Amino acid sequence: MASITSKFGLPLRQTIRHCTSQMKYDGPVEKCMNSVQILGRVGQDPITRGENDNFVTFSMATSKTYAKKNMTGETDYNTRTQWHNITVFRPFLIERVQKQISKGTRVMVQGAIEYVDYTKPDGNRVLMTRIVPDDIFILSGTDHDAQTH
Repeated sequence: MASITSKFGLPLRQTIRHCTSQMKYDGPVEKCMNSVQILGRVGQDPITRGENDNFVTFSMATSKTYAKKNMTGETDYNTRTQWHNITVFRPFLIERVQKQISKGTRVMVQGAIEYVDYTKPDGNRVLMTRIVPDDIFILSGTDHDAQTH
């Protein structure tokens, strides 16, 4: 029986990639990607957390405006806001956030999405989605600052 090969000349089974740690795969090293980039405003002043103040959290809002015809045929503009939980672990980013970011600051966050599942001491299960930044770009001060200048 003839072997099917990929465009790289390898047997097809060696070019298939799986990105889960539970699956056994003994082929070439695989590449996976978990990347997110959001641009918006900080929702509240960052909070330093952890036993040794080893991480910082804040919320961030992104908005999308869309047009929709109403019953009279006029165009209404609606805005939908999404809220994102940001958790910062990198020491140089923690310092930047603590010194330069407050509620209303316009930032761009580049990082990865994490899904956290844990049980609280009271027995309640918590499911949380957060963005863990690799970098944070500060684009302007607070919304209040922009309106007063």
